Amino acid sequence: MEGWRDRIVVTLLIGVFVLLGYGVFGHRPRQVEPGSPEYAEFIEGRVAHCIKERIRADLERNRGQLPVEPTPAQRDAICRFIAREFDVLAQDARPYRY
Repeated sequence: MEGWRDRIVVTLLIGVFVLLGYGVFGHRPRQVEPGSPEYAEFIEGRVAHCIKERIRADLERNRGQLPVEPTPAQRDAICRFIAREFDVLAQDARPYRY
């Protein structure tokens, strides 16, 4: 009589560990994909950070005066290009969708 109870207990324990392992390691959040609102927000954040850093660096180089070149539109285009290229090269840096 004890043999079948032991088998049931062992089977249940193995099932619990399998389900626990799936819950811990099997469910991974997906990264945001191009075209989604989260991706657009991610790119806009990277562009804003890039523009801020470029302006800060230009002010440091030019003793507190912002140079005429590049124009704000050019600065935006440059930073947008950098953000998209960085995303293509390092797709693992994308945020996760929860």
